[in-house]
Amino acid sequence: MARVTISDVARRANVSKTAVSFAFNSPGQLSPDTRDRILHIAGELGYRPDPVARTMTTKRTGSIGLLLPQAVHTAFANPFYPLVIEGISSVCDAHEYSLLLVSPVRGSVEEALGRAAVDGFISIGMDEAELPISHILRREMPVVLVDAGDREGETPRVNISDRVGARECARHLLELGHRDVLVVAIQSYDETRPLQGVPFERLSGYQQAFEQAGIPWREDRVFFARPTREAGREVVLAAMRKGSYTAVLAMADILALGAYDAAQHLGMRIPCDISIAGFDDLPIAGLLHPPLTTVAQPVREKGARAATLLIRSLQDGPGGSEVLETQLCVRGSTGPPRSAM
Repeated sequence: MARVTISDVARRANVSKTAVSFAFNSPGQLSPDTRDRILHIAGELGYRPDPVARTMTTKRTGSIGLLLPQAVHTAFANPFYPLVIEGISSVCDAHEYSLLLVSPVRGSVEEALGRAAVDGFISIGMDEAELPISHILRREMPVVLVDAGDREGETPRVNISDRVGARECARHLLELGHRDVLVVAIQSYDETRPLQGVPFERLSGYQQAFEQAGIPWREDRVFFARPTREAGREVVLAAMRKGSYTAVLAMADILALGAYDAAQHLGMRIPCDISIAGFDDLPIAGLLHPPLTTVAQPVREKGARAATLLIRSLQDGPGGSEVLETQLCVRGSTGPPRSAM
């Protein structure tokens, strides 16, 4: 069966091809009766505009790209990302935008950018200094940064008070009497550059808590891992083989899940033998046994705010930035070290 074309619709409706294009892309150019008649005939014929041709005409794709620094299957193994996407999608749906996930191609986020036909990007975990974001800015495309840290810049961004939340979480463990604390930090997207963004802010918060308590901060007790459950498990097991710890400060709940797995593997009871604290307050945090002490952040709202800022940029020009609040949630995974009981 031959594909229905714009010419077929124009001929049946006795109008020009331009009028058919207006009916789909610029309805204000036609009278309501003419537009409705064209769309009715198009529906009868089963015609839909070619998306490539439509993009060339309108200069817009009607899509937003969510830039992920890791493969989609890896990202979706972390409950954080579905929550962010839920928030983004709620705003996209309300404004009739579709959402495209843009993940590395052959390990390169930059290569993926060249294949993404979108009107603008939301980026998670990268800032202006990193190559993918600098490429987007050079193309003068709208972009909103999520979890780019507290660094000042003109690019709209949505962050939380990472340093404050991390400091309060570390202070909680120190006030319980812990001194042998293992820090499981998020490994940066670009390992060749100094630590920055969220990992830098949260690590700085941990260090501030130690310094304010008058307790030496030890870099040799900081271990870095990709934000996956498996990586969290392996890094905690590796650290436990090298030293003795009474508590784990995990920079993300997904890493804390790995710490739970490592404790189970080692036959350690939580919190009797080891205390564990995370960051994010993902839904699973309250379902663990015992429930995870963590820093709550409004993950869905973070995604929704980012999408709102991006759509505003597409319609009215670049907007401002927002910082959302965090809250420490003390639960059953933390307690005083055994020697202090």
